[in-house]
Amino acid sequence: MSKYITLLFLIFLAVILTLLSSCELIVLRQPYTIIRLTDIDQKSPTGVVMLVKRELDSLNTTAVLNLLRTSQLRPLNGTEKFSMLSSVQRLLIRSKGRELIIKDIAYSQNSMVAVVKANFNHLEPIEFSVVKNEDRWFVSSWQ
Repeated sequence: MSKYITLLFLIFLAVILTLLSSCELIVLRQPYTIIRLTDIDQKSPTGVVMLVKRELDSLNTTAVLNLLRTSQLRPLNGTEKFSMLSSVQRLLIRSKGRELIIKDIAYSQNSMVAVVKANFNHLEPIEFSVVKNEDRWFVSSWQ
């Protein structure tokens, strides 16, 4: 009889050890990130920043200059575009081949001005000031 009890105990112990070895008690993996999809257009502040990045990736500085407005919502005239061209080219060099990651967005009291905080590959922080003119958003400056 004691042989059977010992045999049953060993079988029970083997089953328990098998069950415990297959369980994951501690899971080591990256935390889940929330991905928000944004259309690349001028209907949102993040969309216009992503549009600027897309135009920079395609080396289209003229389109980037057309997405700029002054803080008074006025399009840039020729001399202002010429003076902003070097700044756009520096932004092009900073963003070349890097992924744009939107970190935060802050709206003003009247929802006509927003600040979009972003990074290029988690390395270079940059803040875009965007302004709303009618139903479209434009970039007014970046730092």
